[in-house]
Amino acid sequence: MLGFRGQRLLILGACLAAACAVPVSARAAHVPDFTAPPASTIVGASTLDSATAVRTASATRSSSRCVERAMRMAKPALDTIDVRGSMAERRIPELIERIKATSSGCLDILFADGTAERPDAGLLGGDGFSFTAATCRGEQACDGGDGGKLTGSGGDGYNGGDGGNAGWYAGQAGNAGDAARTCAGRSCSGGDGGRAGRFGDGGDGG
Repeated sequence: MLGFRGQRLLILGACLAAACAVPVSARAAHVPDFTAPPASTIVGASTLDSATAVRTASATRSSSRCVERAMRMAKPALDTIDVRGSMAERRIPELIERIKATSSGCLDILFADGTAERPDAGLLGGDGFSFTAATCRGEQACDGGDGGKLTGSGGDGYNGGDGGNAGWYAGQAGNAGDAARTCAGRSCSGGDGGRAGRFGDGGDGG
């Protein structure tokens, strides 16, 4: 027979065996799952790129429709520039306000001043960019930007560049630039002055 100490050891061994005999399924339930999440929960770079491309295409189509609608509204005035009457008599200011009120999605395309990178003004309004020694380097001729088709002044050219055209209903024509100072010979010439609108004078030649 086992003594008291032997019985205690036997009971302890049985307890340890019982503790270790945990079913595999039960042990697995306590093991953290480090596997990758389902593919459906992962948004890859290609998916993001595709979504961005779709949004960009949609915005481009919306902007194009906006511009087309505005140009249709302006078409009667642009097609009748030879009809007598001042800007006020032709109600051009009211037309511009109506176009702006319905073209919030493309105002930066329709009405804006030109820049060195984009010399021409907006399609319907704004002043063309005027070049200077600071923005027209070397011997390259720089043409002044055109004003908007309805209103806006043409920009001045530089280094023999042409002046920009004025808007048909308001604005001044741009002056041309003289030939570049470093240019020599008969091939060097100044630019042409910009076209005036319905009223006013054309720009000075170089």
